[in-house]
Amino acid sequence: MKDKKDLKSKTKSEHYLLLGAGVVGVITAIIFFIMFSLGIVNAVVTSKISSQYQDKELEVLKTNLDYNSLNFIGKLIKVSDGHIVTASNVKKYQQLEDYVQARKNRTKEVADLYDGKNNYRDDVNSDKINDLDKTLLKEKNQDIYQKQRNQLDTI
Repeated sequence: MKDKKDLKSKTKSEHYLLLGAGVVGVITAIIFFIMFSLGIVNAVVTSKISSQYQDKELEVLKTNLDYNSLNFIGKLIKVSDGHIVTASNVKKYQQLEDYVQARKNRTKEVADLYDGKNNYRDDVNSDKINDLDKTLLKEKNQDIYQKQRNQLDTI
């Protein structure tokens, strides 16, 4: 068995080389951890965005969206300023937000036809209803479309 003093470095250059190797090892570990974390963050963001769709290919949003997740992703994108979340995920999120906003706008347009709970406004005419009906057809989720259409049909 070797003595402790045999295991110690005999020159300063050996000491500096070992110290440098340790520093390089720590820096490599930090870079690996950061890159691994970024990959996980982007995977989670992609998963959360995809989970808002019933059918991703047809871009059919779910009936009940997870607004907490959407708000979190939006804040993460805003805070990261494009450094953490990839550009493709930012684009997917923006597209999802556009769909959600369009759905809210259509629901509001139907609600704006009413004056109170059961009465419709005086300025509502068949042209306005027909235009809104065409707008409602842009909703790809049949449950939401049918709900909005049923409200429109009561007028």
